[in-house]
Amino acid sequence: MYLSKWKTFIIIFLVFLAIYQTTGLWFENFSTHSLFYLIKNEDDKANMQKDTMYLTESILINTGNNKFIKKYNNISNADYKKVFDEAISLCIEKGDFSYIQQFNINEILNNKSVIYTYDFTFKGEDMSKVFNFKGSHISKIKQFDTIIIMPILEEKYNIKTILLCSKTLNAYELKISKDSLNQSITNIINDFGNFEQKDFYYISSEESGISLFNSNQFLIKAKESVFNTNSIAVTNPLEQDGGILLSESEKYVDIFFDNPITKVSSFINNTYTYNDENVIVKYYPNGVLEYVKYKGSTSADKQSSSYSVALQFLAKDTNIKNEYYLSNYKIEDNKIIFYFDYKINNLPIILSKQKMEETNMESMIEITIEDNSVSKYRRIVYDFTIDESLQTIEKSFIEAIDSLILNIDTKVEHIDEMKLCYSFNDIEEPVYIKWFININDTIYYEDVAYGG
Repeated sequence: MYLSKWKTFIIIFLVFLAIYQTTGLWFENFSTHSLFYLIKNEDDKANMQKDTMYLTESILINTGNNKFIKKYNNISNADYKKVFDEAISLCIEKGDFSYIQQFNINEILNNKSVIYTYDFTFKGEDMSKVFNFKGSHISKIKQFDTIIIMPILEEKYNIKTILLCSKTLNAYELKISKDSLNQSITNIINDFGNFEQKDFYYISSEESGISLFNSNQFLIKAKESVFNTNSIAVTNPLEQDGGILLSESEKYVDIFFDNPITKVSSFINNTYTYNDENVIVKYYPNGVLEYVKYKGSTSADKQSSSYSVALQFLAKDTNIKNEYYLSNYKIEDNKIIFYFDYKINNLPIILSKQKMEETNMESMIEITIEDNSVSKYRRIVYDFTIDESLQTIEKSFIEAIDSLILNIDTKVEHIDEMKLCYSFNDIEEPVYIKWFININDTIYYEDVAYGG
């Protein structure tokens, strides 16, 4: 009798375990995910983009001698980034804290390190509420746009993470000691140092003595006078020969409805509209797909951060073909808007001013969170692929700056930001590589080849 009851207990336990695991596979809980959450599930068959867990635009590896390797694509699930993320998480959660009013940038330029840079500033007050950062020192951190990880050799510590505001040079330093992690970081940096860059590497403007920038910039330096890189092609998967592919549009729209069979559709002013009693989805002739929820959600997870809610929604849009990253966020009254852009061929893709105005969008993807639920979602549906044709990079960053100064009326005293990128203007036009130059929040693009 006792044995029978025991067997019954085991069977019931296994049934509940199977149900739990199955539920977890299809409805993964995002409530604990932060920017630096280390994924435990290695199942590549899970129907979601794991890249959403690591939405960093790029990582710089300082290998020494003013040579930096910059990685954009395929970094999200790379083993090396998991090590770096673990170091950041441990330092923020458990590290000993100190504030540095005027950080000396040479400390990271002259020592082997790992650098995460962002195009926007994290505000300390948003770290827990918006991004689910955890740690006893969060309230002391005001703002930052750069994260540096350094293996160190001190009496009590061997790993240091620095949260730096590049504009003010205010920094927040957190230190821990973990021998195995220190060794892993050191080995990874050394491995990158042994990697031969084919055509170019990155240098520091500060280390190179270039004083034209408001803050340190990492800039491409070619090994030769010129180098080539791939062009990219752009397609609209919902259009063909000037018309809408209705069968494809259904696939793109149905994922937004709990029961797609109940939706109704209409075509007015060249805009396809699909709706049910809760949701309206529109596809505009400018290539924008828009989701709006006009009935309040009763199932919003109040325990999840707004960022986690955005990620969970993004993961459901399995029609996104390109790797994306968080490019900005804004808080407006009771709304939080997250902006995501694409990266390809180890460079970011940036919308032109004309395309921003045409689509009324600041980035490729925009998600609005209200009451911890997605109230609006917009994205440009174009897909970008690497093309076999090549573009020649002839102008160095110095030559691009000289050319810009000659061709604009504004006096250039300092440059806020400069980088190489793909500039996307229109699907009917080639996507050219450009020098992106930000001067006092005005964006200029400079051709990389002479004669355009």
